[in-house]
Amino acid sequence: AEDSGVAKSTLYRHWESVHELLLDVVRANVPETHPVNLTDGFETALRAWMAQGVDALSAPDWSRVLSVMMELRASSDAMAGVLEEDFEEQLAAIAEILALGVDEGRFTGPPDPRITLQGLIGPLVLAALTGEDRDHLERLASDVLSTFLAAHPTAGSR
Repeated sequence: AEDSGVAKSTLYRHWESVHELLLDVVRANVPETHPVNLTDGFETALRAWMAQGVDALSAPDWSRVLSVMMELRASSDAMAGVLEEDFEEQLAAIAEILALGVDEGRFTGPPDPRITLQGLIGPLVLAALTGEDRDHLERLASDVLSTFLAAHPTAGSR
């Protein structure tokens, strides 16, 4: 309130608590994602999805809010809900991409979407939390993707 020049009473007309205010700040800063185009195939879709992750995690507003979200998750059911909703959206997206890989014969059985999501995005989240810049996140995403793809070679290269 002091930094914005707005009276506390004005803030409390809109939000009942600091937690509610922080929750709205977080919601306003959750990066917008778009469904990836699946028509160009599994690997292209996976790369596009990872690029969205890099975009989101390198956005200045998001990187500042991310650590607050993690801290508030333990004490706020509403914040945990925001994080769970975002995770479920990403889980559905990666499941769709992995299903495309199965359809293309890329996998003998589908990889677990939850483990795949955490394995691909987890390192990027850690890098963002430790203050790494976009160039670093892009290189890391490329390395993580290469490792994933190498662990799941195409049927013809087995």
